Amino acid sequence: MDGNIPGKDPFSALDGTSVPESWWPDLSHTLLGLAEAIAPIDRPILAPLTTYVAKHYQVLQVQAAIDAPVESPKELHERHPGSATLFRYRHGRSAGLEQLTSIGICALLEMNDAGRGPPKRLLSIIRGAIESPSSPLSGALGAVSS
Repeated sequence: MDGNIPGKDPFSALDGTSVPESWWPDLSHTLLGLAEAIAPIDRPILAPLTTYVAKHYQVLQVQAAIDAPVESPKELHERHPGSATLFRYRHGRSAGLEQLTSIGICALLEMNDAGRGPPKRLLSIIRGAIESPSSPLSGALGAVSS
């Protein structure tokens, strides 16, 4: 599989650009875990995300089984907002941010290339909250359920 060929890269829809294949195992593991954590009541509203995961499920499963962790790449937020958020979520998960992360990733999937601004901003806020376990956003969302 070549991560540089559009259509074969399961993460290109998230970032609007190809994603290095070396990232696929970590991103696959995280995306599958995030999708599994979506409560049944939230699935209709997050249908673009659950449909995306279902469409790429086989590739994601194969990739997630590969033990090839990578260090979270630096300075990838602008070009790879979805991947950056999944890396941050995997390596520094904060209570309460699962649903918001799912919403942000879902919003990226729904946006066309020209309209990626608002989801990128939301994902930037989420990454900041993940980095700071004592974030007021994490605390506020920790007590929230669907």
